[in-house]
Amino acid sequence: MLQTRKNRISMELPNKNQGTIKYNLHKLYLILAILLGTISAVVSPIFNEPDGPYHFEASAKIVGLVVDTSRYGESEVTSGMSGQSAAYLDGTHFEKYYLNQAYITSYKNIPRDISAKPGSFGWWGHLVPAAGIWVGYHIYPSLGVMTIFGRLLPLFIYSLAMFFIIKRLRRGKLTFTALMLSPVVISQFSSFSYDALSYLIVAAAIALAINIVDRNKIDTKSILELLLMSGVLYMGVKTNFKTIIAFYPLIVFAIFYTRYKEKRVLKRERLRGNLSEDDLITRVHKKSSVFGLKFLLIGSGVFASLAALILALQSYGGIIYVLKRFVFNLIRNLASSSLLSMFSSPYRTNQIPAWVTIAWFIVFAICLLSEEHFVKSKLISYGAGILFLANIAAVYFSFMVSGYVDSTTSTANQILGAISGVQGRYFTPLLLLLILFVGNKKFKVKVEMSNSIIVTVVGLVVVSNVILIINSLWTLISA
Repeated sequence: MLQTRKNRISMELPNKNQGTIKYNLHKLYLILAILLGTISAVVSPIFNEPDGPYHFEASAKIVGLVVDTSRYGESEVTSGMSGQSAAYLDGTHFEKYYLNQAYITSYKNIPRDISAKPGSFGWWGHLVPAAGIWVGYHIYPSLGVMTIFGRLLPLFIYSLAMFFIIKRLRRGKLTFTALMLSPVVISQFSSFSYDALSYLIVAAAIALAINIVDRNKIDTKSILELLLMSGVLYMGVKTNFKTIIAFYPLIVFAIFYTRYKEKRVLKRERLRGNLSEDDLITRVHKKSSVFGLKFLLIGSGVFASLAALILALQSYGGIIYVLKRFVFNLIRNLASSSLLSMFSSPYRTNQIPAWVTIAWFIVFAICLLSEEHFVKSKLISYGAGILFLANIAAVYFSFMVSGYVDSTTSTANQILGAISGVQGRYFTPLLLLLILFVGNKKFKVKVEMSNSIIVTVVGLVVVSNVILIINSLWTLISA
């Protein structure tokens, strides 16, 4: 078939653009994730991640290689391994943890319940690290070698999976790349934690939603993909992440409704030229009546929801008391450790400088604003924003009603209803929902994506991850 010069130029442009960094963010992600993750896996202290010993033993149990950590001076399976400090200072750390062979024992001898039924969230989350531990044991059966390979295998598998997710993503590539290279995510990918699998699945689930919204089309393939992903979410993530399942029907409804409105607009434009003045007046009256009915239905729904919420909170001291506790929690707890652990500090002892977290919030906001506006439905955008906020409220509420007491949290703060510990990492992957919120076509603020923004993201990624690794070592040595 003959081609004009204009057609040849238009066909060549995409190929030319493919060579720019903007169109190769998935490759940039994979390089940085493997590089920084490998450094984190090898250099970071053993069990420096939150609940590290527990996640190691839960993974090791799957392959029958539970290690008796009491021989390393640890009598409990809690968080961290405080006994490493002396070995680092006197220079015997490598010999003690990497050269001495580990003593394998029964999981029944471990002073903590590490049971995880096959097929459960905990079992799936520890499956890949378990395979890494098995590989490490058969290379050399020491705690250090088992730890390194138990970290490296999930790092490679999860990073490669994320590479393909970003590659197939239609919108929001820079935001995905930045968030998935944050110190919190990199440290989780290069650890035994089941949070890493949750992050991967949530990213895949939100990427699927973004692609379907961008196509603005629901077909049999889309429905099957949503159903399959709903099943994966149900089995493979923490409870608060499962709320994404409820977001899928909203997307389907919103797309159908948007396409219906678009057809109505076209039909109205075709008929408008054939209508008389009396017909136009009649249509205006009908439209006003429909609008009033919609307003009445929405108002009734909001009123009923508020009434149900007030009644539900009566058993927890009433809505005023609950709101007061929530506000105190935002000021006293969430605004400190939980916010810090969204991007840069997965554990309270990492002592990451505040400026790192501030820089991450600023850069992440710039990434969001530089993405294309592609969402046609306000319902989808508002739904994504509400879902993100609802997850924070849900985690807060679960701590408030559970009776859980954190020994590191002051009694007054606990009574007021703190989200104990460093729980910001529970919300980290849900930040990707904001792509759908900010990406609405009627959202006015827009930043032009440029190489300087991408370079800034890369610089912050490298600097903040290095700071986390150094501070983890420094905290252990200076303990």
